[in-house]
Amino acid sequence: MGLNIAIITLREIPYFGNDYEITFRGVKNES
Repeated sequence: MGLNIAIITLREIPYFGNDYEITFRGVKNES
């Protein structure tokens, strides 16, 4: 389920920057 959130967030943001790292960290923390 966490992965879905990460994919949605990545789709929402047009660039892969700090947001990507923060999202990935959040998903890892949720797991």
